[in-house]
This record gives sequence, C-alpha cells and structure tokens, in this order.
Amino acid sequence: MIKTDPEYDSKSREYNCQWLLEKVKAIVSGLDTKTNKRVSLRGAIFSFLTMQQYHQETNDAYLTQFKSNVENLKLTRGEHILVSNELIDKPMVDISDTDKQKEKEHFEAVAFILRSDENRYKKLLDDLKSSSNRGREEYPTNLTPAFDLLVRESGEYDSVRPRFNTRY
Repeated sequence: MIKTDPEYDSKSREYNCQWLLEKVKAIVSGLDTKTNKRVSLRGAIFSFLTMQQYHQETNDAYLTQFKSNVENLKLTRGEHILVSNELIDKPMVDISDTDKQKEKEHFEAVAFILRSDENRYKKLLDDLKSSSNRGREEYPTNLTPAFDLLVRESGEYDSVRPRFNTRY
C-alpha cells in the first residue's frame, strides 16, 4: 500500500523515515489513504465520540482503545477538536502552545472518564458531576490521573496490593 502512494518514489529517495512512519501508522490503524480526507476525519471523530468502555473490558484495554482513537484523530488531521481556545481562561492573544496542550490533555481526561463503564463507575461519575455542580473542579487534568482514578475506583488496586501480616 505504501508503494502505491504518489509520494512514495520521492520520499523513498530522500530516506524520509518520518513520512514512512506516518504512512505505516495510518495503514495499521485502518485508515484508507485513498479515501476522501473529510470522510476519514468524520469517521475518526465519530469513533472518538461514540467509543465506550464495555462491561467486561479492562481499564488497560479501554486506555489502549482510547489512545488509539486519539491517534486516529491526529492521523486524520482532526486533533484540533480536542482543544477549544474559548475554554482556556486567558485572552486569545495570551494563549500559548503550552496552554493548548494542557487544555487538550484536560479534555482527553474528561472524555476518558465520561466514556468509562457506566455500571462500574456510576458512583464516580455521579460524584464528579455533583462536585462540578457545586463549583468544584474534580475531573482529572490528564490521562495518567484519570486512569489511576478508574483503577482505584474499580478495586483493582486493592486486589493486587500486597497484604502484609502485621502479627509477629
């Protein structure tokens, strides 16, 4: 598939490894390089917005699925949907790339939590919504604490943590 790309000959002669890796990522992720770019973007956005953690799905598998959907947004040039300048509490002229990256990470964390298994995490989701209604921002600000929160709320952490016998 890579060799059929119109740019293949020129990129190959240049030994353009970055181009090659991008093409490999697109192919492996299931994106058709011949499809209309807008169709691919729409599919990536739809997949991102409708994905969810299923009842028997582990948190690790869900995180992998989530990251894959974010990567597909990047590959289809749709990563910008994860950042809204209006949500950053600064005047537009003062918004830096760092601010945009933090907002992107925060949006990802919120999306990750909100699409987790509703049955397993009902209490967590209700608590986060309730705290938000009370003016407290308790949603995680990036994927690491979001994943940690799911693991701890699920009880997985308690089952793998070593139990020490305190009797001597």
